[in-house]
Amino acid sequence: MTHTPVLMLPNFQEDFIVETDVFEQGMRVVLMQNSHPICYFSKKFCPKFLSTSTYVRGAACNHCGYQKMVHLPFGQNHDKIFIPDQFPVKQVLLEEFHATPMAGHAWIHRTYGQLSDNFYWKGMKKGVAEFVKGCVVCQQIKSLT
Repeated sequence: MTHTPVLMLPNFQEDFIVETDVFEQGMRVVLMQNSHPICYFSKKFCPKFLSTSTYVRGAACNHCGYQKMVHLPFGQNHDKIFIPDQFPVKQVLLEEFHATPMAGHAWIHRTYGQLSDNFYWKGMKKGVAEFVKGCVVCQQIKSLT
């Protein structure tokens, strides 16, 4: 038998946990404390976003969830997801925000702008520029024009 969870008031002297979940059509975010929910948020993905990779949808879920939770009267307001050095998801993000049909092989400025709205890593602007300059499709298009 299951029961409906009852939200409780937060205890600001204890740690908080943000649990996120990406499902086929959307996302869920729950702020927890001592294994008990404090607040809940869910959202359906727009049709364009459904075609992105699981990595991107997961990162967006984490970012969106965190943004929703920092508007509560606690926590720090960090606007972007920090990607550490040597983290393989950087390559996936570069491909998603540049080389997918939805991204459309945008040039450096647009690719960087879309990525930097939600993510940050050391040397990001240089990394985006190198990735776009090394894109075979972009080089072929550039040589035709």
